[in-house]
Amino acid sequence: QIVEFGASIGIFFACILLPLLDFGIIPVRWMMARELITKATRQISYCETFSQALTKLKADGQLVNDLQRLGGVEIDHIAVKLTISRIPTKAGNSAESITVCAPHEIPKEWLPDGAKAPCTYTIGLDAGLKMFPALVFKAGSLPMPGLTAPILFNINAMREWEHSGRDPVTGKFFIGE
Repeated sequence: QIVEFGASIGIFFACILLPLLDFGIIPVRWMMARELITKATRQISYCETFSQALTKLKADGQLVNDLQRLGGVEIDHIAVKLTISRIPTKAGNSAESITVCAPHEIPKEWLPDGAKAPCTYTIGLDAGLKMFPALVFKAGSLPMPGLTAPILFNINAMREWEHSGRDPVTGKFFIGE
């Protein structure tokens, strides 16, 4: 019976334990990447101007370094966007919103003193990440995400913009600079 026990332990490891390890590491990597992206979104929401937020994310490189240090995570893309949503002031008004990716693309009517005011300003980070399993098996030519190929995740984090005031020197809104 010792021979049968050894074979059954081998089958247990090969068919149950290793695939569970592969499927179990991906949620852990996802949670850690989600926390890093949420932290970076919070940090850029504290920037004084929208252009400073974009510069901080690209020049700092801390988010990219932290994601790469996780291991098994490959960055597909990282994008910053600003969503401006109109707050309906009357019962008949409908909610509207626009999304911009650059500071000078914001139309004047969407600024805090514009025709569409009052508005909420939400800065968001969108990251496309490939997460690899713990052990990559080479089995056939058909890729199986989670076993023989990485899984592509799109992680989003959003936070309210903190500065809706004007720059005392230029007189322009911080959000549009």
